[in-house]
Amino acid sequence: LYESVVAHEYQHLIHDDYNPDDDTFMNEGCSMYAEVLCGYPIDWNAINSYLYTPDNSLVDWGDQGDINILADYGAALLWTVYLSDHYGGADFIRYFVQSGVPGIEGINLALAHFGHSETFDDVFRDWRIANLIHSDVPGRGRYNYVTIDLGGTEAVEPRVYEVKATYPELVPPTKGTDFGTTVTILGYDTGVSTLGAYGSDYVRIDGLKASWVPKLVFDGDDEAGPRWVREDMD
Repeated sequence: LYESVVAHEYQHLIHDDYNPDDDTFMNEGCSMYAEVLCGYPIDWNAINSYLYTPDNSLVDWGDQGDINILADYGAALLWTVYLSDHYGGADFIRYFVQSGVPGIEGINLALAHFGHSETFDDVFRDWRIANLIHSDVPGRGRYNYVTIDLGGTEAVEPRVYEVKATYPELVPPTKGTDFGTTVTILGYDTGVSTLGAYGSDYVRIDGLKASWVPKLVFDGDDEAGPRWVREDMD
């Protein structure tokens, strides 16, 4: 534990020299990745905290408060390991840090440098599917990890909400806030019911029949803005 903390904090020292304006989620992600890279045990407490609350934002650090901050670390760890596993290994992470370009823009720069056509949004889409199904099929490994086994006994299954389909209405109109406030893996209520930026709600639709041809429509909130903006307006 002592040595893994040294690896974690030493990465921060290096990171702050090369990329001092980086977003917290990438700086912390690189430090969590440094622990894995140096061969220290994977922090399953952090990973499971995130899998239990996947609506926690990847990019907005602390969006569900300090009571669920471990989920932020878990998301950052999984995200950085996924980048390494699929887009160039430690060389990719090293290039990102040394480029000095922070956050999403820096990730897009690194993807282009290594010859990938994907953007941050593309990778995020695949990453959140990998967190749900963690399988080599479909996608030829795209929806899985190399370094981390989310299908093992140490990992919890991601939280999935269920919506019941009933004919003829099929699936009733459902808001994300209908699922209530997010509760952490330790049972603490975050008081947050809205989906964080680059967060995920996994929803299973039960009761569909083979003879039905369902049509799913997603209608986002046109008035939504950052939480601090809404609070100021109130």
